[in-house]
Amino acid sequence: MWHRTWRSWGTLDHPRHRRRDQRLSGRGTRWWDRCSGSLGPRFFAAFSLGTVAGAAVGVLMIALHVPVSIHVAAAAAVIAGTIPAAARHFLPEYAARRRAAPPSVKVSRPGLDAWREPRSVAVGLVALAFAVAEGEGSNWVSVSVIDRHHVTATIGTLAYASFLAALTAGRWLGPAVLERFGRVTVLRTAAAFGAAGVAVFALGPSTGMAFAGTLLWGMGAALGFPVSMSAGADEPARAAGRVSVITSIGYCGFVSGPPLIGFLGSRTTIGHALLVIAILMALSAVIAGTTRRSPDKRTQTGSDAQARTAVM
Repeated sequence: MWHRTWRSWGTLDHPRHRRRDQRLSGRGTRWWDRCSGSLGPRFFAAFSLGTVAGAAVGVLMIALHVPVSIHVAAAAAVIAGTIPAAARHFLPEYAARRRAAPPSVKVSRPGLDAWREPRSVAVGLVALAFAVAEGEGSNWVSVSVIDRHHVTATIGTLAYASFLAALTAGRWLGPAVLERFGRVTVLRTAAAFGAAGVAVFALGPSTGMAFAGTLLWGMGAALGFPVSMSAGADEPARAAGRVSVITSIGYCGFVSGPPLIGFLGSRTTIGHALLVIAILMALSAVIAGTTRRSPDKRTQTGSDAQARTAVM
């Protein structure tokens, strides 16, 4: 009952969350763009760290047999108390406004124009593939481990927490790897890790292999979405429209992935259905070249250095 109730609420509430995440992603990418790519994945790592904390608390609640109603009510109270306080410390937007579009750049309808750009749509498809990988890990890891290996709910939740921990670690360590090897190489390597992790998780015969696959899967899924956001923000004058397009396409993966895996799993097994993610990872590697930094990317100016100092 609780499962169906929260699934239904998530479906109804998803558009509001998507609009919120578009605004936060757009704001984050502006500051990331001004800090030489050193912060972007760590914005997402902070989000993932919250999911790890939530999963860890969930393991404890299950082990202590705490009712779901009490757990959800406590989480709601924490959210209501912390989010408004944190929002008051958002960084000012004055530095972003200093970097106005050059006189030669005219963006009449940035949102609509971005939908006509093949690169923006292709980057959105990369984001979609990685969103499916991330979303299906969140939705199916615990269920699959419990059903396939006949373990307790506590062990299944630990597998879910392991996935989130790998996701968080990948995002926290990602900036150094990106600065050294570049977006395309990192995304193709991440796609290979993700595909391999899903295959090990889905086909491995033991719980230990499932945990190993979960870690590879989480590391592989970590950077696709934030790097796609960065690619959309390469040109500040068009960043808002492009990030909106990429986020909109990417979030289709979060919405459509769970029912797709559920549908396929009802006709085969959840493990075999999850192999669709490996296929999407392979396809994302093929088009990952579209995330390459735009050649007309401007170098940093004095305002960029001030923005970096403010963020640090």
